[in-house]
Amino acid sequence: MRKNNALLTTNTANNFNPLAIAYDKDNSELYLAGWEGFEQHQAQIYKLNLNTSLPTLNPLPAATITSPNLVKGDQLVINEMRWDQKQKKLIFVGDAHSNNGNAKLDYGILGSYEPAKGLNVKYYPFNGFI
Repeated sequence: MRKNNALLTTNTANNFNPLAIAYDKDNSELYLAGWEGFEQHQAQIYKLNLNTSLPTLNPLPAATITSPNLVKGDQLVINEMRWDQKQKKLIFVGDAHSNNGNAKLDYGILGSYEPAKGLNVKYYPFNGFI
């Protein structure tokens, strides 16, 4: 990670693969959703405080996004995230797909994360259309 073009950290201990990023400008915090390692059937949300001299990637508590019945080999993607300054919460959208041909496991995802309330995720079946 770089801040003002200076290398701050190269921490890749968890082999984190970011999918979507959001920025809380009031608190200079960066939120990232992504896969840990090679597991793509769930995503974890992390926070990075940019006010510190050496920002650290910290997983948010109880902020692992999963989809019903997905297993190793399936894929869950968070396509976009936004930090809502007015409501003070993270809002995200994505999708989940079975790589085993089970169309019943294909979902659209709409969710949010509030620091005081935690994760709220809703799943919407594609009904054969993506």
